[in-house]
Amino acid sequence: MCKSKVESDFYSVYESVHETVAWYANHLKEFKHALGYSGGRSRDTFYDSAGTMMVTITGDPGADGQNVDTHSVVYYKMQPGLSEKTILGSVNEKVTCS
Repeated sequence: MCKSKVESDFYSVYESVHETVAWYANHLKEFKHALGYSGGRSRDTFYDSAGTMMVTITGDPGADGQNVDTHSVVYYKMQPGLSEKTILGSVNEKVTCS
């Protein structure tokens, strides 16, 4: 992605999206948190300041803000790190490489 090597691990989760996001917010306090919604699904992304690590939580289809089941949690590692602009664009599936 944007000239960075990306490694990822995909996990299915069987909790509500609000519970999953709350758990990660509590455990990744040093990470920034971005909210997104596209394709009928919520996307919450936690990322480090270097842009080298991200955790994205995607909800099952539902209205924006609805507490649906969690579809997946994906861990990403990028080398070199991505810019904050690129990370924020990915949350809404509008990636801009910078």
